[in-house]
Amino acid sequence: MNAPPVSLVSIRGNHFVLINSMAMEGDGCSLCTRALTEIDRIADIFKCSSGSPLCRGRTKLEHYSRPIIMQHYPLYRQSDSICTESDAAPLPERNNLFEERWDCLSKESTEYLVERLRPRAAFGAHTHHSCVVRHSFAPTPEHKTEFIEYTVPSFSWRNRLDPKYYLVTVTPDEVKMAKCELPREATMQLCAVLMIVALTVYMKYFYTKRLLFFNYKQWTGKKV
Repeated sequence: MNAPPVSLVSIRGNHFVLINSMAMEGDGCSLCTRALTEIDRIADIFKCSSGSPLCRGRTKLEHYSRPIIMQHYPLYRQSDSICTESDAAPLPERNNLFEERWDCLSKESTEYLVERLRPRAAFGAHTHHSCVVRHSFAPTPEHKTEFIEYTVPSFSWRNRLDPKYYLVTVTPDEVKMAKCELPREATMQLCAVLMIVALTVYMKYFYTKRLLFFNYKQWTGKKV
């Protein structure tokens, strides 16, 4: 599948910038170069749509709203120590320092994305644990960007005991998130064992009842 490193998807006035995190390595690779070119193009579309005097092109969105970034890696942060959700990384793992470009985007790439796109929300994953971070970037007092980043926990029993998924409601004015979870794997295993036991008891009861009924017919000679 030849997917672009960066793409803009607009749905009912909501704009999502989908980013291949590998394209944000910043090592000058061809994929990175294509990604930066596309981000600059998309950033100009948002500038033109918002009426910014810095607009250089002609392409505009029909309905302007700040974009939502979606990618695999979380944006730069030193560690998960700032994460306070019940399904955040356990201690002491939560205090382990992140390695840029391995556990999260680099600080440079993060600042570049925020400065160019000025997102109103961001979604990432990769760590397998939940985290909600309130970002505030202010390169200048006139260009302050504030938004919330959601790190989505893993939806797999292989990675965590309580897999989660998000239900997100998005409008041009707000983003609402509800977190849902699967039962723990041990709960599912216990339910399976109980169902097998119940089925075994039922089959034994059904077989015994039929056997008694058959013996009764043989003993009385009645046809039922």
